[in-house]
Amino acid sequence: MENKKNVRFSLILFTLCSFFFAVTANEVSAESSKGLNFSYENVIPKNQISDNSYFELKVKPGDKQTLVTKLTNESDKEVVVQVSVSNATTSSSGIINYGANKEKLVGKNNLSINDMIEFPTQVKLKAHETKDLKFKLNIPKKEFEGLILGGIELKELEKSDDKKAETGASLKNEYSYVYSVSLKENEEVVTPEFTSSGTDYEQGAFTTINNEKSLIASKVKIETTLMGKETDKVINTFKVEDYRFAPNSTLVLPLNGTEELPIGDYRTKTTLTMNDQNWTFEGAFKVSKENQKKKDVFIDETPEEKKVNWLIIVLVVTSFIGLTVGIFYLLNRKKRD
Repeated sequence: MENKKNVRFSLILFTLCSFFFAVTANEVSAESSKGLNFSYENVIPKNQISDNSYFELKVKPGDKQTLVTKLTNESDKEVVVQVSVSNATTSSSGIINYGANKEKLVGKNNLSINDMIEFPTQVKLKAHETKDLKFKLNIPKKEFEGLILGGIELKELEKSDDKKAETGASLKNEYSYVYSVSLKENEEVVTPEFTSSGTDYEQGAFTTINNEKSLIASKVKIETTLMGKETDKVINTFKVEDYRFAPNSTLVLPLNGTEELPIGDYRTKTTLTMNDQNWTFEGAFKVSKENQKKKDVFIDETPEEKKVNWLIIVLVVTSFIGLTVGIFYLLNRKKRD
């Protein structure tokens, strides 16, 4: 009789664990299948200056050229691809981004790649169709200095039953292909130059640094010292290193931990180091009652999908613990019998 109870207990425990693991397996499978229904391949031109699969070109003033990216629909249904071209930007963590954006370039010689490239904003692909996406490149007649760096982003659209766009399609998901386009005319070395737009405060302090030249700034170290307005006493020091700047871009650097600063006036001293050269910037900001009120407003931006994933993880861990305890119980029971 006791053995029957043990068998019944084991079957129930095994069934529950199998159910939870099945749910988890389905969730993982769904995640892995959430890719894009199309692929791309760049046709590398003769003026490519590297072995990379993205476009890295040496051009001449007044050049006209067509860049080609082959798009292939890998599915059994029509696919609409949204195409965008943007200037490269610098993220707050010191990484160069090539995705779609509307950030303005800084510096004097700040030619935008958007002014040089003509392209279709959408491409329709029939089931299993391959089509050439063409970018018409028009280089200015006046020679430019340094490097022009941008990115091409390809996103999949799908038909939407509600709130259709003018094209009858909407963004499907956040998955996309992104690759860079870089243009240069000569090998002349560009002298780096950095400026600062100062330090400000909005739910935390941040300092803004501009790469004024058309070059990629690499291995950059930044150290910011935070002090009171009328004292040299250091409240905190913030250090980052191995940062990279896109040409003619702006870095908005958050000073982590300043969200809890008391109301008052503060100043900063920032030193940027690159290739044994230093640039120093002074800044000042004020923490007001309005800032404190904004800080207290919390918005939960956690996607629903991620919440479900956490639930699945908890269920898996719980079922695993239950299975372990059950086996341990049965083994001890068997020994006592």
